[in-house]
Amino acid sequence: ALAREWRQAKLKSEFASHLSHDLRRPLTSIRMFSEMLKNGDVPSDGKKQEYYDIISVESDKLTNLANNILDFSRIEAGRRKYNIQPEDITRIVVETVERFKVYTINETRNVALNIDEVTGEDGQKPKSKKNGYPMVNIDAGAISQALMNLLTNADKYSASDKEVAINVKNKKRQVVIEVIDKGEGITRDEQKKIFQKFYRASHNDVSEVEGSGLGLALVKYTAEAHGGGVAVESEVGKGSKFSILLPI
Repeated sequence: ALAREWRQAKLKSEFASHLSHDLRRPLTSIRMFSEMLKNGDVPSDGKKQEYYDIISVESDKLTNLANNILDFSRIEAGRRKYNIQPEDITRIVVETVERFKVYTINETRNVALNIDEVTGEDGQKPKSKKNGYPMVNIDAGAISQALMNLLTNADKYSASDKEVAINVKNKKRQVVIEVIDKGEGITRDEQKKIFQKFYRASHNDVSEVEGSGLGLALVKYTAEAHGGGVAVESEVGKGSKFSILLPI
């Protein structure tokens, strides 16, 4: 029991350290570029637009971090509630991917979205169902945030010239959303730990990567709260595939 308490205290201390680091970097960028724009220290309209884009991207990062922390605090307090209603899952995925593309606006990364079409026994798409997908009972904001967490992780842990792929599949009674990267990969031992709160991988460069250790824990909690789950397949040096499974 004491060992567990010590481990939790250590993780919380590391979380506070990572959080202050993650807050400082975007806030510094926002302050620097906003002061340059305010003082007129910008040589051209092109540079102005570049600085506006940077401020927008850094603001999105702060918003994503704040949403994760708020969600986590509500879960810990037992106050996290979901607004479950029928939603078009393909629309939510498309909108989230578009938001992610803005998030990576200053990188050369290719982002590929593949939505499998679903057909009936006659080979035709069912009427009134986009891409053949039935409506899914979910909290649209929560699922979008979970997908965004997977996408930002893929962005952090793979080189900017490596593609990130998002696949949407209809498998019998489940919709599966896959996020695939060609990054560092995760060891088999750490695959068992990465969904724990505050946990961060132990490789040498982790301190240089933004992250609070909450993103994957929230993905798991959100998927399970919807009656589904999350899965990971990974190979060190070749990349990872994270899947959100949602019941139809």
